[in-house]
Amino acid sequence: MIKNRKLTLRSAFMVTAMSKYSRIIINLVFTIILARLLTPEDYGIVAVTNVFINFFAVFSDMGISVGVIQNKELTDEDNNNIYSFSVYFGIVLSAIFALFSFLMARFYQNNIYIPIGFMLSVSLLFTTLNMVPNALLMKEKKLGALAVRAVISAILSGIITVILAAFGWKYYALVVSNIFGSCFIYIWNKMYVNLHFKKVLSMQSIKKIFSFSLFQFAFNFVNYFSKNMDNILTGRYMGAKKLGYYDKAFTLTQHPISALANVVAPVLHPFLSEHSKEKEYIYKKHIDIVRIFLIFGFFVSGILFFYSEDIIMVLYGERWAGSAPCLKWLGVSLWAQLSVSCSSAIYQSLGDTKKLFMAGSFNAGISMLCIILGIYSKHILILSQMVSAAYFIHFFIINYILVKLIIKKSVFQFVLSFWKEWLMAIILFVFGNIRFFCIENNILNLFAGVCYLGMVYFITLVITGEGKALMDMVGVKKFRILAWKSKRNKGKIE
Repeated sequence: MIKNRKLTLRSAFMVTAMSKYSRIIINLVFTIILARLLTPEDYGIVAVTNVFINFFAVFSDMGISVGVIQNKELTDEDNNNIYSFSVYFGIVLSAIFALFSFLMARFYQNNIYIPIGFMLSVSLLFTTLNMVPNALLMKEKKLGALAVRAVISAILSGIITVILAAFGWKYYALVVSNIFGSCFIYIWNKMYVNLHFKKVLSMQSIKKIFSFSLFQFAFNFVNYFSKNMDNILTGRYMGAKKLGYYDKAFTLTQHPISALANVVAPVLHPFLSEHSKEKEYIYKKHIDIVRIFLIFGFFVSGILFFYSEDIIMVLYGERWAGSAPCLKWLGVSLWAQLSVSCSSAIYQSLGDTKKLFMAGSFNAGISMLCIILGIYSKHILILSQMVSAAYFIHFFIINYILVKLIIKKSVFQFVLSFWKEWLMAIILFVFGNIRFFCIENNILNLFAGVCYLGMVYFITLVITGEGKALMDMVGVKKFRILAWKSKRNKGKIE
């Protein structure tokens, strides 16, 4: 029985990975095009608005979606009640956000945020309405529908954004794309999830998931400030242009995280929640995930750190040269961000969202302190360095609470279990500082650098044996054995 679950989990990763990587390529192509059509100021204005729309999105979920996935005893009637609650709440929340846009305009001394706020309130409404349908699709493991939906939405949204930007819609092009995406997802969800709106609903259904969802919401709330306060304060005290540079670099560092973590994290909770009482089983899965993420994370951190200028020039052009120093120092902490990116799913699977909130609160405090110090310096380079320092500390806080307080294991042994990965990182950064070439052409220099660091890292993988361990963890060895057996059996039949 467990074996079948394992195979199902692997197939779930594969489906989610195909969808995610397709979207990354699609978004990257459209981003490269838009970087030539829109200015840093355009992106900076939308980045400010996104900070607040994401804040309201925390309220739109309130931890309910995770509660729906975790609770296996909810009936269809319960789901309809929870969905109906989300409809009422979404209408109220979107109206509040529309009014909030006046405060946003006053805070940033720019009236452009008023029409943008009113437009995005529509997107917020549909985001709230999508909460329960999305959770049910994940709970029922309808990953194919989710994958196709995500790819189609990315393509259509990208096309609309490029067309509007080409016709001079500036930041409105990004806003309209946001609205279209949330509306399209809602229409798609209605085709796959049978939910009925009830004018009169029962709060008993909400109470069934209240305790679990409450701490999840509290974590999402503090986690929001932990991840977005840099944009809020940068836009206010350094201006939209500097925020545009910083946000472009930060967004770029999120692509590798999105490529791995956003493939694994959404699938983990629905599957691991079935083993919520088996701490040893979940602990082993956590170690495997962290090991894989450290192996990839250190390599990508090295590339971003040593070749940030080439990456910015190749992808976005000279207009965005101010993003290169930010990318360098934000990239150095990518391994830390990546390795804890699935920790929420582990906490949720263990049913301990209370300690998840505790970890998030500590991390939010650390982030706030580092961001304030960076903003005080008035330099986005120093801000980037301070934000990276915060992520280093996050890694140890999250794993200390998870490993020591919940699973009851030694934190020292946990960290020591990755000694090979720490050694590989040191070797990579030593050789990264030894330059055997310096090519004027950014594309060629980046290509040569990736090949050079790739060769160094590949050798360390072979010497430490982590390359073989990595293949075993992702199932490559198993698939080879199955293919060999199939070929041998076919030969016998013939």
